[in-house]
Amino acid sequence: RDVVLSGNAADLNGGGLYGYHTAGVVLEGVEIVDNEAAGESGGGMACRYCDNMVMTGVWFEGNVADADGGGLYLDGCDGLALANVVASDNLSLGLGGGVYIGDSDASLTNLRLAGNFASDGGGPPSTTPRSPSRVSSPWATTRTRTVAVSC
Repeated sequence: RDVVLSGNAADLNGGGLYGYHTAGVVLEGVEIVDNEAAGESGGGMACRYCDNMVMTGVWFEGNVADADGGGLYLDGCDGLALANVVASDNLSLGLGGGVYIGDSDASLTNLRLAGNFASDGGGPPSTTPRSPSRVSSPWATTRTRTVAVSC
């Protein structure tokens, strides 16, 4: 809570923060800025198989990923709840300059994206529906295999 993660680098995933097979993580009021995933995904943050994660008031800015998810990369996660999350001015050399969400069940409320860029594409999202999800965002969708957003 109320933490700044800035100026970090990883050789693979999660320049600022990385989670793998975790559950119940809560991030509130966290700023994740100017980090780099030099070899993979999630310049600011990457999580794989992270269930029941809650993010409220999290800010991703100026992060860079050599693959997907310049600001935030989530894959194989269920029970995600993201509210009042901002991704701005992030860069991905793959998909989702701001946010990449793959094969996950996520509730997105007030997700704000601006100035992000992805070399391979971003939004509006390209989706493959699986099951219902609660989404309240301009980029509303259902449960997806992949959502990559750059806006």
